[in-house]
Amino acid sequence: MATYEIAHERGTHPDYPMAILINESSASASEIVAGALQDPKYRRAILVGQRSYGKGSVQVVSPYTGGSSQLKYTVAYYHLPSDQQVKNRYQMEKQGRKDWGIAPDVEVKMSISELREMLDMQRDNDVLVQAGHDETKSPTKRSSLQQTLDSDPQLATALLVVQSKLVHNGHELKVPEDPNMMVVKVQVSRTAEKVKK
Repeated sequence: MATYEIAHERGTHPDYPMAILINESSASASEIVAGALQDPKYRRAILVGQRSYGKGSVQVVSPYTGGSSQLKYTVAYYHLPSDQQVKNRYQMEKQGRKDWGIAPDVEVKMSISELREMLDMQRDNDVLVQAGHDETKSPTKRSSLQQTLDSDPQLATALLVVQSKLVHNGHELKVPEDPNMMVVKVQVSRTAEKVKK
């Protein structure tokens, strides 16, 4: 039996620009939430990155078949607010199609070297790694915002999307005093070139 939750507007955040990063590892809950916020019914967020995993359904494994065998079956499919079904990757591939999962509004592909650099940066900045660090040994390395953006073109593009939405809506972007926060000028040319490709 399906359960439903109803959201209420009172006490929620205002309608500020929102960009969500997705890639081929975005599946299940992250895929549904990203798709719902991008959905034509609401158009609440812009998705940046690459097409999501394309899970599209909920499966259950039951040991009721006897012996050591199990039965795996589908109990639900993912549907977005406009009732569009999130297509399963493997079913689409069998048909020779590539429209599974959720497609980003702004596609930013990453090379293997860029992906490796981004993962190294994320690992260095990981809160759990920092928490377990022995302070008596060498200090932990913490990357600046600029270093983080330089290592992650998808994040840099998402920041540009949000900034451009703010400007489009009449907000003035202030130039920060901290040079590490000065990301717009540096990232525009690099990211614009990536988006063109």
